[in-house]
Amino acid sequence: MAYKEFTAGQEALAADINTLYMQQTVARFPTAAARTTAIVAPVLNQLSMLDSRPAVVQYWTGSAWFDLVPYTQAGQANATSTAGQSGIISFPVTFGTLTAIVASVINAGVILSVDYPPTLTGFTCKAYTAGGATYTGSLSVYWIAWGTKG
Repeated sequence: MAYKEFTAGQEALAADINTLYMQQTVARFPTAAARTTAIVAPVLNQLSMLDSRPAVVQYWTGSAWFDLVPYTQAGQANATSTAGQSGIISFPVTFGTLTAIVASVINAGVILSVDYPPTLTGFTCKAYTAGGATYTGSLSVYWIAWGTKG
């Protein structure tokens, strides 16, 4: 894709607008359906935003629109681990898709296990002692998760 700088008073031709400006901006649409109607044949790496998904820039991969930067959430939550029970951690914002999750605790000698598959709204976890027994007690769970915004 070319790049062109114009000077004051220089004429901007339709060809310049269509091939330069239109491909060097982030096109904004109210919904994905409106984007599909307007952009019949997207070009590789073309950018767009949807009003229905504020603050999420997407790019065309050649076969689908994908979020430019994965949506990330992180937090700390208190959970209680008891024999046979799982602590439940809820995400502040529901994910559209969930790519990865990492969780840990700072309790000495405690190993945290995240139950799979996690859901788009949160995850459950269990704690064990280093010897493999179920840990019973209060936990401070620190987590970070990546995916797309719901």
